[in-house]
Amino acid sequence: MKKILLMLVASCVLMYAQNSEPFLITGKMPHVTKKIKQNWDDKELALKDAQKEKLLKVRSETMGAVMKLIEEISLLEDEVAKATMLGENPESLKDKVEQISKLKAKATIVHINCIYNTKNILDEKQFKMLLKL
Repeated sequence: MKKILLMLVASCVLMYAQNSEPFLITGKMPHVTKKIKQNWDDKELALKDAQKEKLLKVRSETMGAVMKLIEEISLLEDEVAKATMLGENPESLKDKVEQISKLKAKATIVHINCIYNTKNILDEKQFKMLLKL
């Protein structure tokens, strides 16, 4: 019975980890460098070579920072979820939950900086176009 419960917990944690975002604000701010990557050679977006170089740097820095945070968040979330399902006292999990929220806040700031930096690389027309894509 205990093995079945642990397997169920593990599969729930895995499903959540695959579907969760590492940000505090979700669904309200676009992933602009992802959209740019998908529309890299779009004629209407008309990215210049100098812009592409800068945008690649923004994406690389953003993804590097977020992936590192995702790793930390995922480990802590796994620990909290497993401990919760095993009946651990909620008070003993408080510090880990607070750590998760701080890491998600950092990831949100990285996302905000990414949007800001991208907007400063593109001209106004390109940024509006990007948001419509």
